[in-house]
Amino acid sequence: MDQEILYLTRSGKDLARKTRRWLRQHPEATLGEVAEQVRDLFQLRDLGDLADRPLRELPECRWIVLGENDRGRIEVQKDVAGLGDVRYVETRG
Repeated sequence: MDQEILYLTRSGKDLARKTRRWLRQHPEATLGEVAEQVRDLFQLRDLGDLADRPLRELPECRWIVLGENDRGRIEVQKDVAGLGDVRYVETRG
């Protein structure tokens, strides 16, 4: 596997874990604040009015794409317990 691809994939997964931990410490965070945590590695999506909404106000179990890069995307959701979850999804190509 190309070293750059391996780096971006590993970095995306690491960033998802770090952002998930950050969310546990900041349960009242808005979607925009969560997006700022991934700005360094991903091109952020325009979240519009959703950016100002606290994660706890979002519908349960609906993944929202925060940003993308050449190798994948980072997504956030509110789970059934009302906690934020973050995942990295690698783009197949």
